[in-house]
Amino acid sequence: MTGRYAILPERALIGIEGPDAKTFLQGIVTNDVTRIGPKKAIYAALLTPQGKFLHEFVIAQTGAQPEVQTGETLLVDCEAARRDDLIRRLTMYRLRAKAAIAPRDDLAVAAAFGEGALAALDLPPEP
Repeated sequence: MTGRYAILPERALIGIEGPDAKTFLQGIVTNDVTRIGPKKAIYAALLTPQGKFLHEFVIAQTGAQPEVQTGETLLVDCEAARRDDLIRRLTMYRLRAKAAIAPRDDLAVAAAFGEGALAALDLPPEP
């Protein structure tokens, strides 16, 4: 591979783990969470009840299973400076959902680019 990568320090990750992770997010974000898969992430936002923008993020699934029912984790890639506020707002909406929300400081967000970057990540070529 002649590709390169760059760590994106202005981005941070939140883990959402548990059997209700997808169901919980489906009710509060602007995209269809059921479209997330092992090689498919989605872009979404969190809005106020009046429809005003609060946060934008990308949601991805860890592991190879198509559903988050075995304790797998969804990863939310968000703006690092606003991560704590997003965690606070998600926690406020969690109610009785079986989903744990926590910062993932053990992981970093990176961008891969250049020839062979998609193949190195085992992703299909762009359409």
